[in-house]
This record gives sequence, C-alpha cells and structure tokens, in this order.
Amino acid sequence: MMIGISKVDITPPIGIRMDGYTKRSSASTDILDKLFAKSVSMQMRDEVVTVTSLDLLGVNPYWQESVNALGSVVLTATHTHSGPMICNKMLNWGIECNDVERNYVEMVKSGIRRSINNAVHNQFSINNISVGRIGIGDICSDRDNPGKNIDVYA
Repeated sequence: MMIGISKVDITPPIGIRMDGYTKRSSASTDILDKLFAKSVSMQMRDEVVTVTSLDLLGVNPYWQESVNALGSVVLTATHTHSGPMICNKMLNWGIECNDVERNYVEMVKSGIRRSINNAVHNQFSINNISVGRIGIGDICSDRDNPGKNIDVYA
C-alpha cells in the first residue's frame, strides 16, 4: 500500500467577509490561524483514493466538479463557524458575493488541486495501518445546551 499526505495554505486575505452565522456581515480584520486544504492519498494496486479536508464551513460544489477528473476524490470541510465566506448560492445565504470572495473561491480551487496532486505524487510505501482512539477533552461544546454530553473522542 502507498500513502501520500499534503497540506496547502488556503488562508484568505484580510478583508474577506466571515461566514458561519446568518447575521454576521463584517469582514475579517486579522488572521488568527492559517487555513489549509489537507489531503491524504491512498493507493492499493491500481486504485487511488484521495480525501481532502478544508478548514472551511462547507464545500463549494464548483470545487468538487473541478477535481472529478483527478480520480476518486472526496472533499469535506471541518465546518468551522469562524472562517471566510464561501461564495456560492447554496452556502452564502443569498448574499451577493463580491470580487474578493469570488477570487477566494478560485484560490481555494487551486489549493485543493495542489494538495491532491502533492499527496498523489509524493506517496511512500507502508506495511500496515492502525486505528486508534484518543480523548480530546473540552475541545467542543453545544452553545444551545451547555451541559449536554458531547463525544470527546477522536
């Protein structure tokens, strides 16, 4: 089995509107953490599958369409409510997108493709894969039900 990994920076420029809450309309004023497109590519015999996770609220269908020719690719997102607006009628709650947001969609598309290509072309051989479970503590909460028990394992 062959496996490859990659991480490409998809941090938006300061000034892009933020997403995650319908009443949020302000633009970013700073960058606290960089955002990434992270890919893992797995190959067994002639079959290659790549999973790419985006540090964003959701996946723009345009991005999925743009990687279909690259093979078996799954795009997913961390669903962060502290990220940039994703310009797409399905994901921006009917707000008209501006040039910064449209340019960001193209930047992310390019970053996704680079991350996938890097993971596929930088594979290395492994003998086995293990699965584990670890506690992650108080990393998440339910703001509507503060006392609610949330799965604390990854």
